Amino acid sequence: LNGGFEGGSTGWALSGGARVVSGNEPFRVGHAGDSHSLLLPAGSSAYSGTVCFALGDWHMRLFAKNVGSSSGRLHVQVVVPSLLGGLLTILDGGNIGANGSWAPSPQVKLALCNVTSLLGTKAVAFRFTPVGSGAAFQIDDVYLDPWKDR
Repeated sequence: LNGGFEGGSTGWALSGGARVVSGNEPFRVGHAGDSHSLLLPAGSSAYSGTVCFALGDWHMRLFAKNVGSSSGRLHVQVVVPSLLGGLLTILDGGNIGANGSWAPSPQVKLALCNVTSLLGTKAVAFRFTPVGSGAAFQIDDVYLDPWKDR
């Protein structure tokens, strides 16, 4: 997935000025030497590569920092490819708010009504889009949540 962006934009499709920049979340979740994150300016979007998905992986987390309008939000979509390589469905992961400091996002959870769309799939991808006038974000360490509810 390259969720820490240390490999540049490898594995990601970026549009609208989205780009990898210097600056890492300060908690160094991925590695102590990490030094990059993804900038999503107004009008941009980022689409991750697919990541293996197992039944029970209902949460995704990331670190986010608002670098635009304080009323802006980061819209998250969960993209489910079909087993034949096409698009099966896009699920709404909701909107994330953040302030001007790096912080972990809340868990992006899939609503129970969306879970049936994931049955039989082995991979998901994520799309991130700033929404609202002047919305812009930096994101880092995008992962399926390793601390699942048990």
